[in-house]
Amino acid sequence: WHASLSAKIPRCDYRLSPLEQREIDGITCLAYSQNQPVDFDFMLVDGPRGVDEFSRIGCVETIRANTTKDFVIVFDDCDRPGEVQTIRFVEQLLASKGDVFRKRELRGRTSQAILATAGFSSVLYYW
Repeated sequence: WHASLSAKIPRCDYRLSPLEQREIDGITCLAYSQNQPVDFDFMLVDGPRGVDEFSRIGCVETIRANTTKDFVIVFDDCDRPGEVQTIRFVEQLLASKGDVFRKRELRGRTSQAILATAGFSSVLYYW
């Protein structure tokens, strides 16, 4: 996935890292190692593979550190229980930071949740 996508869209910042057991906000999880938070305007959360609780919670560190005013976050597989927990966690985190956003879920072969601030709210209607 990494090699295929990074060759097609070379301007993005792709990071491929091994998983390690970590604790994030009191939640023990598998998260990518060597993950240094950076500001972003688009984040795709599509890994690591889902687990039963707080799947993909590793994205929280980068989301918390983001200082970009307008951004979009896309969560793949948003109908899985672990992803549902993580998305709710992120929604509460964004609200606590004062980030105003809207959410839309798309259903196809898989399900995606899109969180977008005002500057990118049009992406909620691309589907």
